Amino acid sequence: MPRRRYAGANSTEEGGKATFFGNAEVKVGPGEEATAQQVTYRIDVDDLAEPGKGKGTFKIQTDIGYKAEGVLEGGNIQVHSQ
Repeated sequence: MPRRRYAGANSTEEGGKATFFGNAEVKVGPGEEATAQQVTYRIDVDDLAEPGKGKGTFKIQTDIGYKAEGVLEGGNIQVHSQ
């Protein structure tokens, strides 16, 4: 499993939707052999119900081509205005 460290994330919120974006250092590989790579990421979430299981959605993207998206299988997304 890669280890991640996130630099100061920025965010925007509107209604039940939120976007987080920023830079991260991703280290991949075992122990001392792990190499670091800088990436820019964006995470979009949509708070569609309470609780969110089976309803809330997420999308994760990086500038190196990683993408994942789906509906929550557990947990809950909560978007609150600042």
